[in-house]
Amino acid sequence: DVAFGLALANARLGAEARRRASSAARGETAVEITARVPLGSRFAVQPDIQYLRNPGADRTAAHAWVIGIRLEGWAGTAL
Repeated sequence: DVAFGLALANARLGAEARRRASSAARGETAVEITARVPLGSRFAVQPDIQYLRNPGADRTAAHAWVIGIRLEGWAGTAL
């Protein structure tokens, strides 16, 4: 069966960390969408897309898109 996932994560910097780094944002936010698609009984593919706002909690950094793909294969008895 195809499985879908959606995630939202938010990390915040404390006041001391923001004070020490002049370019520090309040934090970083990530949104992720993924799906795992079986290909037969022994393989699966899982594309993944992430959007990062203030990556590294650096407000001078451009927002970022991360695109990846995971390939799975196994030998022996099929799962």
